[in-house]
Amino acid sequence: MLSRASDWLDERTGFRELVSHALNEEIEGGARFIYVFGSALTVIFVCQVITGLMLMATYTPSVSGAWASVFYVQHQVTGGWFVRGLHAYGAQSMVIVLGMHLLQVATYGAYKKPREVTWWFGLGLLGVVQGLAL
Repeated sequence: MLSRASDWLDERTGFRELVSHALNEEIEGGARFIYVFGSALTVIFVCQVITGLMLMATYTPSVSGAWASVFYVQHQVTGGWFVRGLHAYGAQSMVIVLGMHLLQVATYGAYKKPREVTWWFGLGLLGVVQGLAL
């Protein structure tokens, strides 16, 4: 069933070719450890989305209920302390890894033509992440 849906979607969008192009890109000089930051950011972002949705399901954003809902997640929900900690440490690590990634991009000149728009987008994301982390 999933294969048929994937085939249907690929026939209309061509997403498999896009994913293949994105994941099989040749890297000048070969793969190195320094190139891991982009993938690490993706993993951290997905983790933030998943844990954020889980926390959102139990959080009450009101003056009278906010503290009680955090207490409930931390002490009553099975594994709630872990999800909350993962979300908090993920936010901090995302700021650090994003800074390292942008430093790596600037050092290796990956912001130059034809990737200027990617650089601008990354700077915009840096601002968004810094604002959310604040």
